[in-house]
Amino acid sequence: MSIRATFILLLLVALASAQNNQELEKSTAQKYNDMAMHFHHSGEYDSSIIYYEKSAALFATENDTVRVLTNEINIGKAYRDMSQYDRALDRLYKAAHQLESCCEDHSLWLDNYFSCYTTIASVYRSTNDHLKAEEYYFKLDDRLKDMDAKNAKILEARNLNNLGNLYLTTGNHKSAKTYFTRSLELNRALQNRGSMGLTLSNLGIIEIDLYNYKEAENNLLEALAIKEEAGSKKSMVYTLNQLGRLYVALDQPQKATGYLQRAEIITREIGTLDLMVENLEFRIALLKLSGPDSKLSALYDEYISLKDSLMNKEKVEKLAEMQVRYETEKKQQEISILEQDKELQQAAIELRQAWIVVLLIGLLFIAATVILVYQRLKRENRNKRKIETLMKEVQHRIKNNLQILSSLLSLQTRTLEDAKAIAAIKSGESRINAMALIHQKINSSQQYTQLNIRDYINDIIEYLRQAYGLEAYKQQVQADVVDAELDVDLVIPLGLITNELVSNAFKYTFPRQKAPQLLIHISFIEYKKLQLVVKDNGPGFSENGTSLRTGSLGLQIVDTLVKQLKATISRDAGDGFATIIEVPIKNNPLWKK
Repeated sequence: MSIRATFILLLLVALASAQNNQELEKSTAQKYNDMAMHFHHSGEYDSSIIYYEKSAALFATENDTVRVLTNEINIGKAYRDMSQYDRALDRLYKAAHQLESCCEDHSLWLDNYFSCYTTIASVYRSTNDHLKAEEYYFKLDDRLKDMDAKNAKILEARNLNNLGNLYLTTGNHKSAKTYFTRSLELNRALQNRGSMGLTLSNLGIIEIDLYNYKEAENNLLEALAIKEEAGSKKSMVYTLNQLGRLYVALDQPQKATGYLQRAEIITREIGTLDLMVENLEFRIALLKLSGPDSKLSALYDEYISLKDSLMNKEKVEKLAEMQVRYETEKKQQEISILEQDKELQQAAIELRQAWIVVLLIGLLFIAATVILVYQRLKRENRNKRKIETLMKEVQHRIKNNLQILSSLLSLQTRTLEDAKAIAAIKSGESRINAMALIHQKINSSQQYTQLNIRDYINDIIEYLRQAYGLEAYKQQVQADVVDAELDVDLVIPLGLITNELVSNAFKYTFPRQKAPQLLIHISFIEYKKLQLVVKDNGPGFSENGTSLRTGSLGLQIVDTLVKQLKATISRDAGDGFATIIEVPIKNNPLWKK
């Protein structure tokens, strides 16, 4: 045999094996479902849930979503029958959510949808939350009435009948009659006689309660005919009892006796306790129509006996239900504890492993970060030292050049005889010196962006006092300057302005006054405003009324610098001469919030 033929044969065997496995899984899933249904019907709800879960798991491996949902709905029903309503709703809501978004083309989808919403409504009925039950019946009605398929219409009729039963339970006969009538009309159109019988019986009960005896008779007789045709004995007894009740109400004892006796015979045959009690109740009412009767006492005794039996049966069922619920909850609690222990152990292992991984990653990250930061700092420090060296060199050269220029100007004054020319050169020299002081301060402080305003202004004042030969007037010059580090771009123009104003005072005040006084005041007046005040006691005007302080180059420089700083300037020549400048600043280093 060739290699190709052997390969094809093996492939066919594998496919056949896979198909057999698939068929086996489907068969096993269906068997689990059958076992679950058996346990469910026999009242062994916890066992039924186990097998529903197994069936669902196998159907899930086959991607059979609809049958998985069928099992989910059945699990919800089992929890409902165990009176574990929260768990029931949890399963049913999940199933409802999936049914809203998938599988509508599947043949079982509609049955699942109806079963899910009907069961949700029944859970709410069991908890006496009739409004929520009504809500889900209505949701189902809205979905079904837009469908044309026969099966959808059959389910719509059943849902309408359920709504009628809900309203009958709450005593709303008018609404109950409306929905029973709609259900009956739909069943007649579908020729669904089995459902017609049930609905007609319900309508008959309502008509009796509403004293519409003729309508009640017609409905109950038609219902009985349908049930006799179907051969449903239990359902027949229910209708026969209601006919007996009707004829008792109509005071027609002969007809009442016939229907109640038929009901009694069937009831004793099938042994349905609740229907037997109902039959005795109506027979007692019948005997009361004809007055005292010896049979009445015997019927009372039998009625009380059966009533006790029924109550005992209900008690036993309740106790059994409670026992099942207790045992189930106990088992589930034990399983839950074991699962939690297992989960905790697994979580602890995973947590330890995660911590080890996190620690290793953290250590690697820290090591890499340290190396990168170290290299970056090393590079930045190297660059910083280069920049500082260059800045020192630049500042040193600027200072030297300004000093050379100042020296040249000073030498120039020695060769001049014109007083005005000498004064002009001295003014220029003082301005150059003011700028040279800035670079000297920067070079000595090694701070290239900020300077101390007090030190700088005091140095300018001292230089000017010596330049104008006023060393003896130290007490007459008062400087009150705030001690603050300010931006160089602000300090330079402030220094030049101060230089001009102080020079102006030394020029006009000190030669003319016997006791000259000069005040230089710089302070913060607001968070973002700096005030400079230069005031002397010299004249602001000459004897003929013209200003002595305006029109000079120095004051023009002041005005220009004030504009550059976007500041405001005012002058007062009332008591001496004062110049007040207010400068806006970005940040006040002394401001306390």
